[in-house]
Amino acid sequence: SHPKKSKELSMSLSEARITLAELTKRLEEDLTHLMGDEIDDLQFELDAAKHSLKK
Repeated sequence: SHPKKSKELSMSLSEARITLAELTKRLEEDLTHLMGDEIDDLQFELDAAKHSLKK
């Protein structure tokens, strides 16, 4: 029964690698989205500050 356990372990590890890769991709996408919003907010604030200085 040892070979069966080795095959099951190998399959489980492979599935874990795939799942971790998918989670990593999703986290990177989420962080990119969040940072994008912050960059947009910062640009808006900079534009408002520049406009105020021109007055």
